[in-house]
Amino acid sequence: MDELSKISEKNRLKYQRKMEQLPQIIDTVKAKLEKAGCVITLEAPIEFGWKLTISTGAVVAIYHTGKVTVQGKPDERVSKIFNR
Repeated sequence: MDELSKISEKNRLKYQRKMEQLPQIIDTVKAKLEKAGCVITLEAPIEFGWKLTISTGAVVAIYHTGKVTVQGKPDERVSKIFNR
């Protein structure tokens, strides 16, 4: 196996492990949102992650890396949870 193949295999395995952890990350984020009184109206896959749409129009993107971004309409509850 040449060096490039080793690197590619290592990256593939790293990506696979992170994707396996994604459901747990999603569950944690959902629990925090629900505890704050947010109503999740839509869930959908996105490239490298998952998207949660809140009834107020806020969108929470959760990536396989564990990064969480808040987009869409501002929602004070969501902002407080993710310190935005």
